[in-house]
Amino acid sequence: MPKEGEYMSLFPHVVESSFDRCGDRVVRVIARLPVSPNSISAAGFLLIIAGSAFLAAGEFVIAGVLVLAGGLLDAFDGKIARLTKKESIYGAVFDATLDRVGEMALYSGLGMYLIRHGLYLTTGIAVVAIAGSILISYVRARVESFNIPCPVGLLRRSERIVLFGTGSLFHFSDGYFHEPARWIITQLHLPYKYPPMPITLVLLVIAFLSPITIFQRLRYVRMFDGSRS
Repeated sequence: MPKEGEYMSLFPHVVESSFDRCGDRVVRVIARLPVSPNSISAAGFLLIIAGSAFLAAGEFVIAGVLVLAGGLLDAFDGKIARLTKKESIYGAVFDATLDRVGEMALYSGLGMYLIRHGLYLTTGIAVVAIAGSILISYVRARVESFNIPCPVGLLRRSERIVLFGTGSLFHFSDGYFHEPARWIITQLHLPYKYPPMPITLVLLVIAFLSPITIFQRLRYVRMFDGSRS
């Protein structure tokens, strides 16, 4: 069975390893402060909620910064809990709950913006993306309820947050995406209404990779179950 670092992921393992090494230094500094892991989880959640509000308002660049900052804190809370020996069942459930609520808030904020501007096709893509994201997390939670670690999948939550935050942040480059999209749709004589392209591309990636990730996890648990029989 694949071990941590041996499974296929969206980002190269060398990038993840470099981030982990840098993150470990930051975690050791934060661990010396009088803050609890649950406080870190709550702070990351509040940043995500603020990001969703800016998405609803159409302030995509600010939203991207907040989403990435919230995702960064979320990557640290578990490590801080282990380093300070403050791991608990409540902390794990609390963190997982905030993760799910925060992710739904992001799509809800973006959905409000899209509906307000009549971008219903992109709204439909967002619905597919959030459904896939929730199911990915559900499958992992269900697998791990049987004490089976499930680190596999192209589109784990960390990848989804990085994609979402980066897609929002790159809203300043809309012109580079807009003109090629406008030209293609004009050539095809399709009704055209301009969506925020970078985040739309992210939604398409999430909607496409979600079922693949779910299949990866189901295949993984089937192999794991077979290896024990």
